[in-house]
Amino acid sequence: MQISSLHDTVVARLSGNKVLVAREETRKSEEELARLKQRDSDVRTHEASHLSDPRLIAAQGPHFIYQIGPDGRPYAIGGSVALALPRAESKTEALNNALALKKSAASSEPSPQDGAASAAAYSMINEALSRPEREHTVDTLA
Repeated sequence: MQISSLHDTVVARLSGNKVLVAREETRKSEEELARLKQRDSDVRTHEASHLSDPRLIAAQGPHFIYQIGPDGRPYAIGGSVALALPRAESKTEALNNALALKKSAASSEPSPQDGAASAAAYSMINEALSRPEREHTVDTLA
């Protein structure tokens, strides 16, 4: 076995041209693993927050984009969830649905999709406010 040291890096050549990994590479792997674990946690929390309001229905998701870490495990680095809203029968229900969508899009780190959902929520709010309250009529048989 041959061992050499250069700039805080230790390399050991074993028989058969195998190389023992250096300290610096190990430190970089540990830093990368810590970064991936934090990103995974942040992504999962972010996507779960979209589903926190019971008025919102998960039409699909959550769906995650993964990166394989230095330990060989997958870590979520991005994600999405498709939301649906129940049909609004009144102006009040339409406003409540729009506010639920707006709330679900609010985030300390909004994605472009969150911005689009927020814009859609404002559009729904404006539409609901301009909509007349539905009158209840009773059909009579003659």
